[in-house]
Amino acid sequence: MKILLIHTGYYPDKDAGAIRVTTFAKMLKNIGHEPIVACYGKFDNYKIETIDEINYVSLIPRFRNFKKSVKELLCNKIIVPDLIWIYWAPFPAFIYLKKYAIKHKISLIHDSVEWYSAQGFMGKFKYTYMERNLVNKYVINKKFNVISISNYLNNYYSNKKINSIVVPVLMNVKNIKCDKNIENDGKIHLLYAGSPANSKEKRMKDDLLTLLNCLSTLENNLC
Repeated sequence: MKILLIHTGYYPDKDAGAIRVTTFAKMLKNIGHEPIVACYGKFDNYKIETIDEINYVSLIPRFRNFKKSVKELLCNKIIVPDLIWIYWAPFPAFIYLKKYAIKHKISLIHDSVEWYSAQGFMGKFKYTYMERNLVNKYVINKKFNVISISNYLNNYYSNKKINSIVVPVLMNVKNIKCDKNIENDGKIHLLYAGSPANSKEKRMKDDLLTLLNCLSTLENNLC
């Protein structure tokens, strides 16, 4: 089965989403499928490249052109998939992919990994918040099979009678470099990997101050 995996990240490992998509692609290849990843990279007129035995194609490196890119991939038959696997795509591209798949009787999978809160984006009218909210509430329906990163998301989709399974965090990355060697000093060391709040943009993707304040309330033997 030829499976098109779509993401707005940078292949193969420039962000957490790309790492998850790459890991899924490797798993699919190992069980006999033919995955091809479409995401950002070095655009070369839709030339199909290969990294670590996984085929990928770079999209036009502008967010507003994402729909145009996936449309050219599919309508020009650069890729003819049996299944479309969407990690994330801008809202117009997401709608287009859903309609295209239904029209051409192509199976759909959504890898659901996030659901933002309005407070995290300083209000419910922020585009990023509204976009994710619309997709989770209204775009994803029984036409999709869903892979949920958490029990919370899995329960939400299952309660809507949407086929969903839980697959937690995945990471299969070689040659991870660490700039600091931490010796076994009997202390608990915490490592953060994510998108911290940016006060200049007045957004709070990950509010680290709240996290640290919560940690400080734990008993001394735990923190």
